[in-house]
Amino acid sequence: MTVRVSTWQEAFNMVNLLPNIEQSRLISALLRKKGSNLETENYIQTQRVVPTASRQTLYQSILTLMQEVQPYAKTSGAAVYLNQLLYKMLEWDKQYPEDPILEVLFALYDALSVHGFSYSGEQFEAARELLARLNQPHLFEDISEEAITDAIVTLEDIGFDTLPYTITVLSDEEM
Repeated sequence: MTVRVSTWQEAFNMVNLLPNIEQSRLISALLRKKGSNLETENYIQTQRVVPTASRQTLYQSILTLMQEVQPYAKTSGAAVYLNQLLYKMLEWDKQYPEDPILEVLFALYDALSVHGFSYSGEQFEAARELLARLNQPHLFEDISEEAITDAIVTLEDIGFDTLPYTITVLSDEEM
């Protein structure tokens, strides 16, 4: 496949869509073809955002699994998709532990790990749409704490039990 680009910006927009190893190969080829100089190397350093591509790919796989589980909601067939979803969310934690979106994913993780088989296809679709809205390019990098809190509240409004664990605080008299 041949893709023609007219600017370095277009080239790097395309490169950032590729897996990390392919990004390195393509950048090396671009530099050999166009010639390396201080200006192009500086551009590479400022424009190349390697984690975003794999982050975007991982996020997209979560959205896809949220869609694929819908026909099997409330059945044992959902187990395969729920298992994959939970693992993808844990993978997110390993790769991007400081990412604010992790809070929303873990709220959903808690709900799915305890009550995953009790949610309907419509609930999965509403959660998928919520996650897709959070994935807007302008939000993905600079998502606010308020947006995170609103997303978790929205998951609760959809019907996901994001706090499925009971914590009982005993008074001094009960101890």
